[in-house]
Amino acid sequence: RRDHQESVVKNMTFESRIDAPRNIEILSVERYTGTVRWKSPISIDAITHFRIQLFKVGTNESILDFKLSSKHLSYEFTNLTQGTAYRLLMTSIGHVHGHTTLSIPKVVEFHTRIYNFRRPESCIHVSFE
Repeated sequence: RRDHQESVVKNMTFESRIDAPRNIEILSVERYTGTVRWKSPISIDAITHFRIQLFKVGTNESILDFKLSSKHLSYEFTNLTQGTAYRLLMTSIGHVHGHTTLSIPKVVEFHTRIYNFRRPESCIHVSFE
C-alpha cells in the first residue's frame, strides 16, 4: 500500500517590469531654460505616464516633481537658475495586473549657462589689427 502524499502549495510571485524612457538627451540649455527629449520605452503597453523629478546637484532640494502623459516625449524646463547644475530623474509609470508599477529611474545631469554681459569679448567676436 502506498502512503498518501500531499503536495505542498508554493507561492510564486511574478514581477512585471516596466522599462524606463530611452535615449534621454538634453537638447538645449540656456541661462533659465532647458529642453529634454526622450524616446518611449521598448515595451509601452502598460505605460500611462512619465514622472519627472528635478533636483539641484549637491542637495536633495526638489525643484520639480510631476507626471506627464506617456504621449509626451519632450519637456521644456523654465525658471531655472543660471550657472546651476541639475539632476533629472525620469521614471515610467504604468499599471500591470491592476497595480501601479514604476521603472527604475534614469538619471541625467545638466548645467545651465552663465552669461556675463559686462565683458564684450563674451558677447561678440573682437579682433584687433
